[in-house]
Amino acid sequence: QEYQENIVGIWQFFYQLKPNEKKTPTVLTKDIYADPSRGQKELDEITEYLTHDVQSIILRYLKWFGVIDTQEEVIFPDLWIRSIKQFWVTPKGKKLINRVVRYFWEKGEIEFSK
Repeated sequence: QEYQENIVGIWQFFYQLKPNEKKTPTVLTKDIYADPSRGQKELDEITEYLTHDVQSIILRYLKWFGVIDTQEEVIFPDLWIRSIKQFWVTPKGKKLINRVVRYFWEKGEIEFSK
């Protein structure tokens, strides 16, 4: 539910990425949940807790749609459990992100600071 309420804001983070610019799920999580009122220790705790959710909900969903591609590492080979080590926006994915962000901008749900 938290992701559904904040999905418009999350698109802005992907909009800022250049095609093929590699990021880690941890960096993305810190970007999404960064808040000046939180201390570094609290941000690190939140990041550690939520990075798995960001990987399994947001990144895997975007990969399924072809918006991003990933480099994964096998955690448990016998169980086929993998973790996303890095991800990047594909050139076609960048076009889709631009269309989605433009749609939300035209609806007045996204504002860009200059």
